[in-house]
Amino acid sequence: MKNKNRPHIVFYLLVLYVITAFVWWGYLLLEKNKQIAHLKRVSSSDNVDLINYKEVSQQWMIVGEGVVFLVFLSIGIYLVQRYFMREIRLEQQQKNFLLSITHELKSPIASLKLALQTNQKRADISVEQRKALHQNSMNDIERLETLVDNLLATTKLENSSYQYNFEYLDLSQLVKGRIYQLEQLGETHIKYNIEEGIGVSVDKETFISVIDNLLDNALRYKKPESAIVVDLKTSKDKIELTVYNDGEPISNDSLAKVFDKFYRVGDEHTRSQKGTGLGLFIVKRVVQNHEGTVVMKGNDGKIKVVVTLPKAAES
Repeated sequence: MKNKNRPHIVFYLLVLYVITAFVWWGYLLLEKNKQIAHLKRVSSSDNVDLINYKEVSQQWMIVGEGVVFLVFLSIGIYLVQRYFMREIRLEQQQKNFLLSITHELKSPIASLKLALQTNQKRADISVEQRKALHQNSMNDIERLETLVDNLLATTKLENSSYQYNFEYLDLSQLVKGRIYQLEQLGETHIKYNIEEGIGVSVDKETFISVIDNLLDNALRYKKPESAIVVDLKTSKDKIELTVYNDGEPISNDSLAKVFDKFYRVGDEHTRSQKGTGLGLFIVKRVVQNHEGTVVMKGNDGKIKVVVTLPKAAES
């Protein structure tokens, strides 16, 4: 706790020192004015003009320096304070991330362990029960794989170490393939309206993570028993991939932050859905690197995420 507060203590001590020095400077200026006034009373008329000239020149010089000093001091205090606040927010987000990732890792691991123990100890399990255990285990493995992929992708994107390999792909088939994979894992709450034959120049590996994170985010935060809707269409010289879901209304403040790293809507200790806060961050970073845009709307609970990409000619 002491180490955490040390930068703040040093910063405020420096501010206090600067303000004290400025006040002392003003005090010395007043004392000097008193001395000049005394010299006027005891000096001859010829010396008074010289004293007045020096007095005015020095006062304007001190006032000018003081104004510049205050301006730079104010700017410095503002910038340093903003930096501190940003670091505090980032530290809190990182703490929330560690809490979330602990939950995200622990839950599927515990589930897999239980499934293996059940399968090992109980010989009387029916075929249907074994299939259910197998399906649940596959879902947990998929969840862990997605988590690891997101962590690796975030590291690569932030370090600019990833080399994009752009190639012409049928985006329609790519999106359908990711939806089909979720359906094979037992997800039945997906509807889609996909225009056929939409070609795009993308890096396949990272853009698959965009599709997966959009689908996962919509499924995670949709209302129970409702379905998400995936639309893919062309519009003039643009391609639009839109994912809809019914959920809780999102405030304007949260909408402005949903694509920030580690940020998640709601309170960390009260929200029902856990996550890492990396999915939408990856979506935005990858889409921007593909010269596209991504926005989210959802004030009324009708959540809509729209990814826009430029069209590509088949090579």
